[in-house]
Amino acid sequence: MKRFIVLLAGAFLFAPLLFGQTITEIKYDYDKAGNRTKRIINYDSGGQKSAPAEEVFEEPEFDQGLNVYPNPATHSIYVTLNEEVLESRLHGLFVFDNLGRQLYQSNSLTEVNQIDVSQWPIGTYIIKLVYDNKHEEWIIIKK
Repeated sequence: MKRFIVLLAGAFLFAPLLFGQTITEIKYDYDKAGNRTKRIINYDSGGQKSAPAEEVFEEPEFDQGLNVYPNPATHSIYVTLNEEVLESRLHGLFVFDNLGRQLYQSNSLTEVNQIDVSQWPIGTYIIKLVYDNKHEEWIIIKK
């Protein structure tokens, strides 16, 4: 029994040397919004293995390229927009407090928009995006 355990332990210790599959580097690819899309593993033998990032960790799915993050937030909130919104003739981004008071408005929007919430009181807020004849709303929490 001892001989079997010693052989088994030796196999685990020397397997990378026998098969030449020691990992030397792990790289990640990201999209424009900063989401991890792919994991690349390099081996010392010169080989390479690529895998989707979902194997590493799970990213949240975004609806139609529109996203608000982080939620809850302490300093800034980012709103990412898709081409449909950016190409629309009329668009605007608004933030309201829980009493319906407008705290923020922007009509010059880009792909990624930053809203500074650091001076706002802790609470719940509503972000409203208006474009063409459509609108989207999100509820955010300020810590």
